[in-house]
Amino acid sequence: MWVSNETGVLFPVERIAEICCSRGVLYHCDAVQAAGKVQIDVRKIPADYLLDKEGVCASSGSACLADSDQPSHVVNAMKPNTAASRQMIRFSIDAATTQAQIRSAVTTVVRETEALRG
Repeated sequence: MWVSNETGVLFPVERIAEICCSRGVLYHCDAVQAAGKVQIDVRKIPADYLLDKEGVCASSGSACLADSDQPSHVVNAMKPNTAASRQMIRFSIDAATTQAQIRSAVTTVVRETEALRG
């Protein structure tokens, strides 16, 4: 997590990414809460799982469950015990987000998902 949405604490993601990379460890950074609050240049952060190839930042699951692979209780209530409850991606948008940006993000997510599936 780059920025805590509860406390506002900024974490040293650049340094964490460097350490992980030097040890051959994949690094996932949830940067959603940082977007719009700190300057982010995703090309300079060597995170393995920060969907940034097209400038899209997203996270999987609830921020409250960042350390868990379990779906949030809200999603689970909507889609209990289904694959759908484990296949969500969370995006943060604001009033300035355009339809074109949303379409571009969807296209990017579809393309990257297909690439991951092989």
